Amino acid sequence: MSESKKKPFQFPLDLSLSRSLTKDNFLKTVSNINALSWIEKCPDWPSHALNLYGASGSGKTHLASIFCESLEAFYFECKSINELDPFILSKTNKYIVIDDIRHVEEENILFNLYNSVKDEGGKLLLLSRFPPVRWNIQLADLRSRLLSIPSIEISPPDEKSLKEILVNKCKAQGFELSDSLTDYAIVRIPRTYNAINTFFDKINSLSLSRKKKPDLSLIRHIINNYTLEE
Repeated sequence: MSESKKKPFQFPLDLSLSRSLTKDNFLKTVSNINALSWIEKCPDWPSHALNLYGASGSGKTHLASIFCESLEAFYFECKSINELDPFILSKTNKYIVIDDIRHVEEENILFNLYNSVKDEGGKLLLLSRFPPVRWNIQLADLRSRLLSIPSIEISPPDEKSLKEILVNKCKAQGFELSDSLTDYAIVRIPRTYNAINTFFDKINSLSLSRKKKPDLSLIRHIINNYTLEE
């Protein structure tokens, strides 16, 4: 391994995101309150590693930002794991976050990091869309270890959660939707985090381009003409 790969380096959360994704502006809902409580419990986890999983747009990055801010954790995306020395990383960082675990090409590095974090008395937070049982892990020893750790789900949103998300996003951007408009939209879009996030982005961008507040006509236009769930 080259010298550049022996020296760990920081892959910070995008600074424009990390400044806004704080505990103070995290929207607690019935879908994510359990996940937040586990983030806040660290370092008092029953294991040195924990998996947090949920659909795209469910708030995993926001929770990771809270974790990093609170504990000064080292954050990187799983695709960059081959650039790191797991032994040096675990010795120089007590708390580590690995984001977007799907298929791990360098399973030996993750295996060594998992074990080294434990040996060093650290904590390892693993973020993913699905629980470990659905990860494509070929290394038997690594797979058995990952299946043994607590796996916490950010639940799919219910109607109330979607409404709270939409209302709060609008307020943060400086405008409000009436209850009637919000209710009209919520029952007509897919009940997913991606859909509500995409719906809000369309409302925001189109209302700005039209220089007028969102109304029923705009909401109908978005619902009828845009794909809200990829």
